[in-house]
Amino acid sequence: MYAGAHAVFRTFALGGSSIPAWAYRYVPGFAFFSEAAYRLVADHRPLFSAITRLLWGRSTQPETYRLSSWLFLRLLGVVYLAAFWSLGTQVIGLIGHSGILPADAYMSAARQWANTNHLDALSRELGVTAGTIGQWRDQFLAGGQAAVKSRPADERDDELGRLRAKIGELTMENELLRERARRAEGDGGPFGRRRSR
Repeated sequence: MYAGAHAVFRTFALGGSSIPAWAYRYVPGFAFFSEAAYRLVADHRPLFSAITRLLWGRSTQPETYRLSSWLFLRLLGVVYLAAFWSLGTQVIGLIGHSGILPADAYMSAARQWANTNHLDALSRELGVTAGTIGQWRDQFLAGGQAAVKSRPADERDDELGRLRAKIGELTMENELLRERARRAEGDGGPFGRRRSR
């Protein structure tokens, strides 16, 4: 039969913590000091009970975090709901049938523009050979084609492809015209600022 601190340490050993029982048995002086501490606490239970309540509260059970886990999961669900709600309102405009300029239309327009005689002018402007620019273009287009995901064919695909290519072509032409107009204004061309006389 065990009593005092030795009984407490044996109970700990049954729960999986056998180090205190081992120390009680083999470490010199450990048994004496642990029994003295046990007698001190046993003789002054109301005081140590008040200290325990002060430090750990009325319940000395390990915290389960049940309430905080419940609240965290609900709030995380609200965040996900807001994210998907936001995506739901934007997805049609982004990737829908008439979404923002699709990559395949832009790539088609870039290919048409690059295959024309602009390579020579571009090579002179950049100071590299037309062959180097052609290699860059081919690498870019190959990477872009791999990145664009395919979907099952539709009878409207040819018409959509043609229209998207036209939109891309018009977009590039507009960008080029804006750049030319900006340069012309800077050079004092037909749209340049006139000096007052």
